[in-house]
Amino acid sequence: MAIPSVVQRLVETEDGKVFELDSQKGSTWVEAVSSFRFEPTGANKLYTVRKEVGKGGNYWYGYRKVAGRLHKKYVGKSSELSTTKLEEIAEALNTPPQPRVTDKVTEVTEANNQRVTDKVTDSHTADRLTALELQVGVLQESLEALRSALPGKLRA
Repeated sequence: MAIPSVVQRLVETEDGKVFELDSQKGSTWVEAVSSFRFEPTGANKLYTVRKEVGKGGNYWYGYRKVAGRLHKKYVGKSSELSTTKLEEIAEALNTPPQPRVTDKVTEVTEANNQRVTDKVTDSHTADRLTALELQVGVLQESLEALRSALPGKLRA
């Protein structure tokens, strides 16, 4: 069984009937089908329109696979379905998706993690430097103690 199509604002049914989507017959047809293929005018690519049952009634969604990934856009309720709306959805499905908020959160988190790492590394380096300075001080004191213990043996 082939999926019905809407091409150039016209519904083409499996049994060969043709009528406008934006007509009373089109509205009745929309209530009777669960999905159809929409072929937009212009450069946008065709996509599948599916009816899904929700709490407030039936809702229509547009689906199109791009680079192996299925994209989904809300179309509206059956009463809101029109060729104009379907053309808008075709444009939306043709537009690359914007980065999600989680991508931005990840970016900020990684930047903050790098700052913390840098600070800890700087702090660790400063701690090591302080420890080395203390060791040099202890060695200098030891050297002075040795010099004073062996006054005739060493030349300053």
